[in-house]
Amino acid sequence: MKFYPKAEKSSLAYYLKECKLDNKLDMPFHRMFKYYERALKETNATTA
Repeated sequence: MKFYPKAEKSSLAYYLKECKLDNKLDMPFHRMFKYYERALKETNATTA
């Protein structure tokens, strides 16, 4: 059994929590998107 289902691992909230970053409600959209975009690139690089 996995601790985090795939859907949760692909969410922005998951990455923010893992990186100990502020809640997405507390930060500007451009910063939030930058973190999410970086997390997606890192995930794609490790799974490719």
